[in-house]
Amino acid sequence: MSSFNLNPLNIQQEPSKMQAEAATQKFAQKVINFCERFNSTPGVKQLQAGEIIAKLQEADVVNDEIFKALQAEDLIRIVGVSGPVARAMLQAFSDEERDASLRTRATAIRAQTMTLKQLLASYDPNDPLAPVTSELQRRLNSRGQHPKNPKVIVFCADGAVDIKQSSLLIKDYIAGDGQVEYIRTTSGQHKTYRVGEVPEQIVGVHPITGAELKSSGVGKDDGLDWSMCSLECKQLLRIAVSIKELDPNSITRRDLIDYHHAAQNSESGLAYLQNLFPKAAIEFENLKAVDDLPKLKRLRGARHEVDSTDPVELARRR
Repeated sequence: MSSFNLNPLNIQQEPSKMQAEAATQKFAQKVINFCERFNSTPGVKQLQAGEIIAKLQEADVVNDEIFKALQAEDLIRIVGVSGPVARAMLQAFSDEERDASLRTRATAIRAQTMTLKQLLASYDPNDPLAPVTSELQRRLNSRGQHPKNPKVIVFCADGAVDIKQSSLLIKDYIAGDGQVEYIRTTSGQHKTYRVGEVPEQIVGVHPITGAELKSSGVGKDDGLDWSMCSLECKQLLRIAVSIKELDPNSITRRDLIDYHHAAQNSESGLAYLQNLFPKAAIEFENLKAVDDLPKLKRLRGARHEVDSTDPVELARRR
């Protein structure tokens, strides 16, 4: 461990007391900013900026120039932080132009100290280069099991990571149990994913055009909100199109608004549409009897409609 020199660069005193105080305040603010960035991830040991500043001042480390001359060993001894934190602090002050990379470095340090559940809570499959993602992959591959980057991530119906089930699968894999394609829980059967893999997105289907709806349920071309409409009314319209009783290319805007308005009432609207499309009404009852009505859902970019509650069916009809 190197010894700490009070003024290792033999820096001359500022000619003005006011300038010296301004430099000290600026330095203290940088320490505060670093601690705030470091503490931005929940669940890790927090840095106390006030305590760190006080300890630095006790050692006469009161401005940037003195601080930059320190080594990590000095900072560990003076402030009492760990080696990775000390190195991150020194790097943060050495090049202020690299704030983005420094934040990534600090996040990587935090990721190394997180528990498995904390990592999963912070994990975002849409950010494959994030330190949390890298740390999950490192832990999975640390013991040389095969396959590399296994399928161990489970998602809830709302798209959030299922922390409990994913944690169990990861622990089982590390223990040597291998990977599984699907798991069954009290909420049904779920597909598993690799770290960094984005789950399939289920989108609604326009009952007349068959095009994908926006995530809000609004038609991309007609601007109508089909999420407000009765599912059975939309299914009847879809059947009418499939048996060519309704031609999407020949309806007017007024017709479209009329169907949309009717479909917002599950009872009277359905009766109205059944009268308009009697052949579709018969087919609707036939399909309903065998539980084979149109799902009006599909994987984004896919051709077939699917039941989103069955991941095996999703994979088969992709």
